Amino acid sequence: MDSTERLKGNVIGPWGLAALVIGVTSPAIGLFAMWGPIEATAGPVVPLVFLGALAIILPTVLSYASLNRHAPSAGAAASWLWATVNPTTGLIAGLVMMTYFVMTAITVPLLFALFFRDFLDWAHVTIPGMAALAIGLVLQSAFIAAICVRGAEVSIKTTIALMLIEIGVVVALSATILWTQAGQAGGINLHPFDPAYATQGLSGFWAAIILGILAFSGFDVVATAAEEAQAPREHVPHTCPLTP
Repeated sequence: MDSTERLKGNVIGPWGLAALVIGVTSPAIGLFAMWGPIEATAGPVVPLVFLGALAIILPTVLSYASLNRHAPSAGAAASWLWATVNPTTGLIAGLVMMTYFVMTAITVPLLFALFFRDFLDWAHVTIPGMAALAIGLVLQSAFIAAICVRGAEVSIKTTIALMLIEIGVVVALSATILWTQAGQAGGINLHPFDPAYATQGLSGFWAAIILGILAFSGFDVVATAAEEAQAPREHVPHTCPLTP
């Protein structure tokens, strides 16, 4: 294979790796996409659900950190299992990973299209719902494709910029909610951390845990970038997230 067609090493620094993980796990997926379904499933205990999901996913996160330190590879779990167990197990893991990435590539544009349709409704732009979704899909896909074809360096710079915008939106939204609730008696409390407020009981809580784990599932994206990272044995393990 020509050298120009291979992964370009030493491109993604620690900030870029952190931006990749934060951009995938939160706030877009962890907060915007998962908060509503989790609350509908378990009640107003979403922070408690996230904490439970964290406790469950943390051993896997630490395992990824250790493996990334000793054997950084863009193939991640597929490469590790191929080498340590057998090629068949590695192939199966690779197929599972491929399915996960394909689902993500489909889900994220759909998520953007849904928010884009809501934005058009807010702006009083009269476009039929399905047409608005189609426009959102095309806009998001074209934007991402244009960035990706320019290489990892441009992708990372764009990811960092978008991550900062997302964080700014979440901080502004959180500050607005706190300011509004502070003016009401009992508006700010610790009820979201109290299991007694899980309106659907234990079964609803455990069902919501599955959604909470999905909010963390993007942490492994940092492993796929290992071969393009600067000093992956030092930087990659340190970028695994511990909060959604």
